[in-house]
Amino acid sequence: MKHKATKKYYDKERFDKIFTRKRNNSYDVILAEFESYLTDFPYDAYAINEYLSLCVKLNQLARMEPYMNGDELHTRYTDEKDRLLFKHVKLKYYSYMHMFENCYTLLNEIKDIPKTPIAGFYQVNLNFYLRFKLGLLKASEYQTKTYLFQQIIDYDIERAANHIQKHIASIEKGNGTFIRSIHLADFLEQIQKKLPNEKHFNTLYFSNKYCFKSSNLGYIDGDYINLSEVITLDDTNQIITMYPLKNIDNIPVIDISAPILEGEPNKIKRKSQIEKFNERYKK
Repeated sequence: MKHKATKKYYDKERFDKIFTRKRNNSYDVILAEFESYLTDFPYDAYAINEYLSLCVKLNQLARMEPYMNGDELHTRYTDEKDRLLFKHVKLKYYSYMHMFENCYTLLNEIKDIPKTPIAGFYQVNLNFYLRFKLGLLKASEYQTKTYLFQQIIDYDIERAANHIQKHIASIEKGNGTFIRSIHLADFLEQIQKKLPNEKHFNTLYFSNKYCFKSSNLGYIDGDYINLSEVITLDDTNQIITMYPLKNIDNIPVIDISAPILEGEPNKIKRKSQIEKFNERYKK
């Protein structure tokens, strides 16, 4: 990707070195390097957007505050594409800060702009999520048959297990599949006990991405896999989906016990309906 800021406001060679580190996931130093660069080139709109996008991903929201407050920053954006990308980053910031009214207002402002970064599937999902958070859903929408919308409205671990079941296959070759003998519902409950956890990345607009490590997980193209990507609704232990992956974007790894397999005793106590009711309504 080419850097498009005017030469007056940026150092291409210096920026490209930072951007290369970003691609290589050197997150331990990249934020500090970005901040040093922006101290010297505070009107490099392209670099600002890259920095803020990385902050969102790494859940470093406090670092974004100087750019999120007030309108002064807008004078740094001479290009319409840069201005639109900044609003897109701000949309994510509002969502992860739980500033849902601000997020909904901004979404409605940019959703119909040609070539808006948020469109189609993602725009529909965020719109539904925000309207649920703000109590704006119509009565009929609570009867939705869409899996994600059902989980947003009334999360159910068994529904999640049924959804994730498609990632389970035999022990032979598979494309990101768990081994068939795994007790999925029990494994999900083990993971939920570790969530929410600060060891995550933010992904899309209202979800968190985790990396769990365990034995007896699954296979990809015949190779044994001990890492699993887990996606949850933001700041909750509500798992939306999960699957084995070879490389999960350098997310901090969370260790977990090996999943229970068929033939082993069920070591996790199943909750009764009364327990579930009391937990939901805090009796």
